[in-house]
Amino acid sequence: MATIPSTPPASDARGLDALRQAAQVLKSLVTVDWAREGAGEAKAAVRVIEQAMRALTSIQAGALAAVEGDGSWAEQGQRTIQSWMSSETGSSRNTAVKALGLAKSLHEDLPHTRKALAGGVISEDHAQVLARECTKSPALLERLADPERGERYLVDQAQGVDATRFAKIAKSWAIETDPKGADRAWRTDAAKEDLILTPAEEGYRIRGWLTPANGALLSEALTAHMGRKAAEDTRTFPQRQADGLMSLVHQSLDAGFQMPNARIRPHLTITMDYDTLTRLVQATTDGGANGGDTNWAANWQPGDDHIISTTLDYDQLRGVPPATLPDGTPLPPAALSRFLCDSLLSRVIFGPQSTVLDSGREERIFTPGQTRAIIARDRHCQYPGCDEPPQRCEVHHSQEWFKHNGTTHVDLGVLLCWHHHDVVHQRHITITRTRGQWIFTNARGAPLHPHEQQSPNGTYLDHLTQIDTETGLLGPAPPQPSPPRARSSPPRGRGEGSTHRASTRPGRSTRPASTHRARTRARPRADWTQDDLLTSPEPPF
Repeated sequence: MATIPSTPPASDARGLDALRQAAQVLKSLVTVDWAREGAGEAKAAVRVIEQAMRALTSIQAGALAAVEGDGSWAEQGQRTIQSWMSSETGSSRNTAVKALGLAKSLHEDLPHTRKALAGGVISEDHAQVLARECTKSPALLERLADPERGERYLVDQAQGVDATRFAKIAKSWAIETDPKGADRAWRTDAAKEDLILTPAEEGYRIRGWLTPANGALLSEALTAHMGRKAAEDTRTFPQRQADGLMSLVHQSLDAGFQMPNARIRPHLTITMDYDTLTRLVQATTDGGANGGDTNWAANWQPGDDHIISTTLDYDQLRGVPPATLPDGTPLPPAALSRFLCDSLLSRVIFGPQSTVLDSGREERIFTPGQTRAIIARDRHCQYPGCDEPPQRCEVHHSQEWFKHNGTTHVDLGVLLCWHHHDVVHQRHITITRTRGQWIFTNARGAPLHPHEQQSPNGTYLDHLTQIDTETGLLGPAPPQPSPPRARSSPPRGRGEGSTHRASTRPGRSTRPASTHRARTRARPRADWTQDDLLTSPEPPF
């Protein structure tokens, strides 16, 4: 048990001498190892220390009020009492201002609060709330003297709650007492709002201040975009808030609500050489999953298994000039690949002295109709454990497909939320479409979170897995109907290789739009499922 040195009774010493003796006693306790004390000793010590700190705060407030009152602080040539206190105590100016403000309020306006603080009934934080919220105007000061709903009432309220909850009680009391002053304070606070986005060495820094109402609005928006925290989500709360903010930004720009009638709506422009784009496409690999077959894209049929890879061959990217943001900041290859997935692409040809010789139309990799088809199929982010809705998602695909001159097809895109789209590119996650399922594997080839199964009827796959959780291997295909394939011979009146659309007129059966190729494989006809509508390069939406 800690031994506290004896101290002379209060009658033997007064004022400064007593404080010095008490300080010596406290210093002697610095060497106590509370971990070696008996059970509950450390916890009890915390409570005793808090009581002592409350008493010391009250004593300090009295001393500061006396120093300010007699002007002795100016004897050392300091221009303000705040500067003097910072010099004497080594504290920051903000800490000095708070301590002096509390001292002034306790000495002039809050005598009952000072007594309660000295007796350890309330904390310094409670006293700060009273000084900050309840002494702003003459009307508030007058109400403090009310024997029923004045200072004594507020101190009684403070004893039962922590300082955060008490701050709301004190603010409600102040608004009730002086509504005009509350509105005046609200207008003053609104004028203080600011937000500073500053370029830093490796990114951007954000700092600022919002009123309580606007801060609550932003918090609600971020919480909505953060969504529920999944069991596998290892991000910290600040990291999730940052992702929520970026989700909010993506949604705002993608929806086009701002400046809808402008010739060029707000957007982020990324500039790159044509060689940079082609080299990035050539550097995108499938990790050998296709066995080195360079003709797999030409032989691929809608419904066949395929891979969406983010793996890059960095040897092919050495010496390639990076793409840049509008301010000239270069982007790493994986970041460029991520932006390319769901961006508008346009061509600009420059001549000597940066003269624009030609420019092309903006084009998306997936048409709006194809995007709607992918949304109808996937319904939400397909990353394991994520159910973010389509409004917060975009279509991910692989540049490796274009390397083999493949056509854009809805089978080759998968819906990912903005956060997991970043994750897939950052961690080189490969996504494989197998038997109508999305299989996510990490850079080492291990499947991610095989914890969900397909519904028994096979009509809708909620996430990705048909993996045996014991062996880690792909299990047998669930019983589900296979989509009909293109006929081996072209329909009457159309040549081989032509494309036809599905008919959706009343009274006619719906058939899939398909691209006929010389290489076809017969499959049995079956009832239509949702995926059957997605086997067309140009779905009928």
